[in-house]
Amino acid sequence: MSISMRGDDQFGAVLVLILAVLTLAPFESSVIRPVISGLLALTIVFSLWTAGAPRPVVAPLTALAALCLVASAGGQLIGGRTPRLIYAAVGALLCAGAIVVVGIRLASHRLVTGRTVAGALTVYLLLGLLFSFVYVLIGTARSAGFFAQHGPVDAVSYLYFSFLTLTTVGYGDLTAGNDLGRMLAVLEALLGQLYLVTIVAVLVANIGRERAAQRRVRRRNEADSG
Repeated sequence: MSISMRGDDQFGAVLVLILAVLTLAPFESSVIRPVISGLLALTIVFSLWTAGAPRPVVAPLTALAALCLVASAGGQLIGGRTPRLIYAAVGALLCAGAIVVVGIRLASHRLVTGRTVAGALTVYLLLGLLFSFVYVLIGTARSAGFFAQHGPVDAVSYLYFSFLTLTTVGYGDLTAGNDLGRMLAVLEALLGQLYLVTIVAVLVANIGRERAAQRRVRRRNEADSG
């Protein structure tokens, strides 16, 4: 990780890390879980670094990410539901941390750039991941599982349900089977829609405005110098 990236808002790299997590998530296993947790830990640490978070904040949160990674890896040695519970809890915690870090940084941006949009998309994908981990946690903790539909449930099912809910597509082939799950699904759908129609839409719209303003300033400066 280059020192020059500190405070440089390299959210495109964060986006790549999240896409790597999404790529590996369907292959969840005792071997893949620690890898995914490691990528999430790297995501939050790199988010802290590139967002220019104060060093007193970076150090303890980096230690927490490392601790979560060790707990996730160690949990795979235990039988029963415990490994998946640890994996889901660690994933949700790291996603939430990354969302807060990136969100605070984006709020300080006065100029909307491509990196700002990349950061906004990063937060959106992290929201989907966060809820999928929470659903895994509930489904693993409850003997009846999470979904109303019966049958085998894998990591793809939770990701599929989470991102369909976030985008409010909702095909209906999977539905939450308990009140907590239903209310969380409603919350995710509301957050997803509000995020798209407000934050992302405003950021994308303002890119053109900022560029137009910059062109006007340049023309004014050229006219003054001429």
